[in-house]
Amino acid sequence: MNKFGSPRDEDYLVVVGKIQQFLREIRAGDPIRKANVWLRENHYTDEALKIERLSGELLPIAQCYINLAIVQQANEEPKKESEVSSFTLSSRLKVETPRQELQVKLPALFDSRKMTDGHTRDTRRILIRGRAGVGKSTLCKKVVHDYVHGDLWNGLFDLVLWIPLRELKQLAPFSPPNFSELLRHLYFAERPDCVRFSQELKEEINSAHRSRGTLFILDGLDEVAELLGSDTRVGMPKLIVDLLNRPNVVITSRPHANLPPGIKPVDLELETIGFYPDQVQKYLESVVKDPSRVRNIQAYLSRNPLVQDLVRIPIQLDAVCFTWDEAFDDSPGSTRKPKLETMTAVYQAIEVGLWKKDMLRLEKGWTQHRINKAFKSKLTEKSERERNILEFLAFSGMYSDTIDFQLDHREAVDQQCPPDNLLFDEVLDRLSFVRTSGPSTTRGNHQSYHFLHLTFQEYFAAQYIARHWKDDRPLEYVDFGSGKSKPSKIRPSQFLRQHKYTARYDIVWRFTAGLLGDEVSGLFNAIEQKPLDLLGPTH
Repeated sequence: MNKFGSPRDEDYLVVVGKIQQFLREIRAGDPIRKANVWLRENHYTDEALKIERLSGELLPIAQCYINLAIVQQANEEPKKESEVSSFTLSSRLKVETPRQELQVKLPALFDSRKMTDGHTRDTRRILIRGRAGVGKSTLCKKVVHDYVHGDLWNGLFDLVLWIPLRELKQLAPFSPPNFSELLRHLYFAERPDCVRFSQELKEEINSAHRSRGTLFILDGLDEVAELLGSDTRVGMPKLIVDLLNRPNVVITSRPHANLPPGIKPVDLELETIGFYPDQVQKYLESVVKDPSRVRNIQAYLSRNPLVQDLVRIPIQLDAVCFTWDEAFDDSPGSTRKPKLETMTAVYQAIEVGLWKKDMLRLEKGWTQHRINKAFKSKLTEKSERERNILEFLAFSGMYSDTIDFQLDHREAVDQQCPPDNLLFDEVLDRLSFVRTSGPSTTRGNHQSYHFLHLTFQEYFAAQYIARHWKDDRPLEYVDFGSGKSKPSKIRPSQFLRQHKYTARYDIVWRFTAGLLGDEVSGLFNAIEQKPLDLLGPTH
């Protein structure tokens, strides 16, 4: 090294870089250590683990609060619907604070627990359910971040593999998918020795001499549920089942997905729940830079208990913060004095703020100044085509019990509500009301889309019902489960008779009542007509 003229010499820096690379590989040693080094430097980076707010700003990972509550333990009989259902809005939104003994802190996720059979065992197989917008993907990022940068579970596992299960759809269809191919595809494709190294790592992970083993974080079981409908002994279904049967596994899923046959029982079933009240305060102090604005938001929340419940959903709190000046600020001196006394009014306020954000990206020909000055009526008129898409998509999804919209779903809706100047998926990419299942760098037709939170889908579905109810026009929709792309029709009053007691429409009917305003009496008159559930609490 003393042959170089200066430490700043370009050739000196090249040689130093090569030596550092050699040292890292020497220190890495076996495939597990090499994999840890590679993942930390190439995949588990700050860029990959960032949390982006609606504003586009990044949220510090330390301010990502993940609250978990026990739903079911191994050997416990599932609770009947009548035992767990509740008619309060907060319970339906999953924002109630659970009893202390049901709360689970992230660092204690794998602690030994007393099971219902009386025995105390380690928990190593865990299923975590949660709706869109409550933090399942954030949970995965936080686990990986704290594992890489802290000491989370370092004494328990040799390696942590975060596997978004949707990525399995991209594996080459012409070759039988296997574990080593999955490793290469997800993590090591950029290594010159990717094939050999992936095979070596697979063998090391599967070896019996590893006392601690590998933790698999399998993110999004619901996104590959359709792949498990065929023979699970071969091909892709077999690979998914093999992953789900690993001894150390955290599986995340939307509430509706179930573990397929042939899967070993989980030790613990949890659900993600909303922020606790003190976490709402900490979040505000972190993301809202103006202390006076924090006080104004806090004062507003204290006057509006309904909104207090709504902002315990992380994405809703972010939406209120982002649209505060435009839609919510009722502090002294503010030019806007909204009366947001209902859930519907809150969502209408958020909607206006998000349309103003999206208008430039939708290429409507308006300047930012004009967007800022526009009244709600003008925004509604200018966004009519995109609003029709959202409403039709939301209602068809509610009818079909669908919350993840795949390619065939979007093609069917595109045939009924084509955009004017953009492709269908281009419109969805530019709307703040929906998100895709993967990062923007990997988007494609294989990705699915979903609303920010189920309540946004319910809100736009209710808008669709309310508009057609007022005009006395049939509701058109695509039944995604039928395999047909042509729309069906049903009169709003007939649809109400069929589904006024259907649980998944509970929030939809609440929104519909709010959106009908002065014309709501017709809805209530129809509700009072047969069939009636006068012997139970539903009516």
